[in-house]
Amino acid sequence: MSKANKKFKVLFIQLNRFGDLLQTLQCALSYKTENPDREIHLIGYTQFVSPLLFLLKDVFDEIHQIDTKKLFKNSSSQSHIVKSLKSEIAQINHYNFQQVFNLSFSKSSEYLTTLISSNKKKGLRRNKSGQIIIEDQWSQYVFATTMSSNLNPFNLVDLFKSIVKTKMAPLIESEEAEKGEIICIHPFASLERKQYGFSYWEQICSNFIIKYPEIKIYVLGSDLDEMNFQHINKNNSSQIIPYFGKSFEKVLEKLNQSKLLIANDSMVGHLSAFTSTPSLTLALGSVRPEETTPYKLNAYVLEPNIDCFSCSPRTPCDFYQCHYKLNPKYVFMISELLYLNGNLPDEEVINNEEILNLSSGASLFKYDLVNDSQLHLSKLHFNYDSSEQIFRNFYFLIWNLYLNNQDTNLSFPYLNKKSSTELLSYKRKIESAYEIYSFGSKFSSDIIDRLTKPFDSFDEIQPLIDKLNEIDTLLNILKEGSPLLSPIINFFYVQKMNITSNTLIDVARDTKLILNEAQSVLSALLELSQKSIENNIKSSPSVSRSSIGDN
Repeated sequence: MSKANKKFKVLFIQLNRFGDLLQTLQCALSYKTENPDREIHLIGYTQFVSPLLFLLKDVFDEIHQIDTKKLFKNSSSQSHIVKSLKSEIAQINHYNFQQVFNLSFSKSSEYLTTLISSNKKKGLRRNKSGQIIIEDQWSQYVFATTMSSNLNPFNLVDLFKSIVKTKMAPLIESEEAEKGEIICIHPFASLERKQYGFSYWEQICSNFIIKYPEIKIYVLGSDLDEMNFQHINKNNSSQIIPYFGKSFEKVLEKLNQSKLLIANDSMVGHLSAFTSTPSLTLALGSVRPEETTPYKLNAYVLEPNIDCFSCSPRTPCDFYQCHYKLNPKYVFMISELLYLNGNLPDEEVINNEEILNLSSGASLFKYDLVNDSQLHLSKLHFNYDSSEQIFRNFYFLIWNLYLNNQDTNLSFPYLNKKSSTELLSYKRKIESAYEIYSFGSKFSSDIIDRLTKPFDSFDEIQPLIDKLNEIDTLLNILKEGSPLLSPIINFFYVQKMNITSNTLIDVARDTKLILNEAQSVLSALLELSQKSIENNIKSSPSVSRSSIGDN
């Protein structure tokens, strides 16, 4: 590297798998478009970076690969591995990065971020004692919310964009390829609970073949997936074509030629975001569609209407009831509309009687562009929102307001008797949380007042500190019985844990400020809950910051 190169250098760290790399790429594209004079680097594992180089090299100026296979193969001992890693990190540090973004949220990336020299770092890192340090608010949000609940309303690309402070919507302008009478399907998934049954895929393919004899259906997958091809093509139709073990570049070419991708939640969906081809994602099991739906405007999602969705991958489940909620005939009818039109037509066409009769077990969503920079999943069918959906939309409004200072417009939720009763119950729980934070703020004020006056021993202040610590205990008890409040409780706890003040009085002041901000967020949530109950199902006017105060 020439020493004359004085460009502002930025390093993106992404040590996770293909999907995360593709979402990081979309974020980096937005960042580079807004900062064309900056030199952008990426560091990732070779096994994930190498197959995507054909896309990554168009955005990143330099790409650094950690080849773990080679590292362990060529190292005779643990000390030799450490020595090799130190050598690689020393080479990276020669670039003198002015900014480092760790978008991985993994233990290995935390330590790597710590070892890379830079005065500005965002994302998770470790201090000398091995404790996690999270200084920026959006990384604190990701750690507090996406790691512990399914209530995050933001796509990971938008979360990454918020961390790096870029607002441009990175909507890929792909070269328009000539579309053939082709559909691509990806019926495989990393977990069985996320994989729609092969018999259902067979029905969907059969419906297309019978109705459209000129159609070709390409089944995308890895070499290991090929053994299941016969389950999808039991009749050995020449119109169902295996497309296994192809490079990602070849898969992208095939997606570009297709009129539609139907897929389980997977990396192939993220790859489709680099095409103009519409996609329909079947979100099942532990999938979080708000986070992982392909980041593009013509992305659609079907998800089951069932209380346990989305579950944790660790939750035992022998009977995948969520799979039965997606009627294969319904999936076909939605897919057919996308195949014929490239999008879903207006409400009169979608909400025909036959489709409505089949849609009771599932909800259909599409991405809308909001705030000129974010994508938000909006429900297309008129059916009632679950409590989780209601609160995710509330949090979309609230976190945009609190963390981005951004006005946002969404519709009030549709409430039935069950969701209305639950929302009314949560109003009281929100009030309880507000009261607990109020006590915490008072104890912080008492500590500040006591520290500004002469005192003989810290023993005089310890009872107040003990009372303040009890606030976290009370909030955790409340959270156990009120899981829909966990994003707020977890976020402000993470904020408190990352206070960097050195003196006790400054810590008390910062704590009081955080507790007061928690009360403001809860006030906004309380207003939204109240107005949603009042509005109910009779109308659905837009709600924005003007509706929830100017806190």
